[in-house]
Amino acid sequence: MEATCYLHPEVAAVANCHRCGRPACAECIVRAEGTIFCSRTCADASRAIGQETRRRMEAARRASPAAWLLRVLLLGAIAVAILEWLRIVDLTPWP
Repeated sequence: MEATCYLHPEVAAVANCHRCGRPACAECIVRAEGTIFCSRTCADASRAIGQETRRRMEAARRASPAAWLLRVLLLGAIAVAILEWLRIVDLTPWP
């Protein structure tokens, strides 16, 4: 059985919405940023989610100086632990 448009049950669907998965006919589909959606509502919602995701990623990249200091201290502690382990472990070959 061929999928039909969610708004026009008598018309065959040509694609499924990228956001909600509903089948849509050629008359209903909305193309936005190279993606197919079943309606302007889904396209706008997807764009809003994308903008929010980009905003959060930017905020994470601009981490506070305290976060950077914590990262540097953590990496330093790991380096010290590795160097101490290498000093303790006897790396000479077996006789």
